[in-house]
Amino acid sequence: MPFLNRLAQTVHQNQFLQRLYDMSKIIIDVDPFYIVREGLSVEDGINVKPKLDFCNVCFLKPSEMKVISSSPEVPQTEDVFLKRLSDGCLCIGIKHYDEIAAYMWCNLKECDSKLIRFNLSEDKAYLMDARTFSSYRGKNLAPYLRAQLYKHLRQMGRTKFISITSYLNTSSIRFKKKLNAKPYKFYARIKLFLKFECVIPLKSF
Repeated sequence: MPFLNRLAQTVHQNQFLQRLYDMSKIIIDVDPFYIVREGLSVEDGINVKPKLDFCNVCFLKPSEMKVISSSPEVPQTEDVFLKRLSDGCLCIGIKHYDEIAAYMWCNLKECDSKLIRFNLSEDKAYLMDARTFSSYRGKNLAPYLRAQLYKHLRQMGRTKFISITSYLNTSSIRFKKKLNAKPYKFYARIKLFLKFECVIPLKSF
């Protein structure tokens, strides 16, 4: 595994290798990723505190989808977010006074990652799409909000939480380690000629 990290860093730091890698993805594109178990203990995140005064946590309403989607930092449109809500997904956020500082989503019906899809039982939730706006980064908001999401979901009867983490997404891995999340399965999504796709299990933990 460390070899893959070193190789990825070498490719990203070399413009020629990066272009060669991008071209090769037309033929074969390999994405290694983890299915991660979160919230393994009710104590997870109990000591996670935000470095921000006068903030509160709440589920965001449909009327607030326009607010978060209007930010240039957010790639999704308001319609995409409204569709998520209509499909039963939930969006939880941190507000600093009346300004939304961070948010994240959960799907109660299925894991609908671009890397793998499967239905969820009634005691599970798929956690996804976490974002802290740039002016609020470095204040420990993401792990705090995640811990609050665990709490709210448990009150709804959801006690098993999963998420997807790309093997090369080191920032996401660090973030989840703060909450004692553990890799559960290791897979590779392989796509050939941008058309044929399969997901291969590599390891169970």
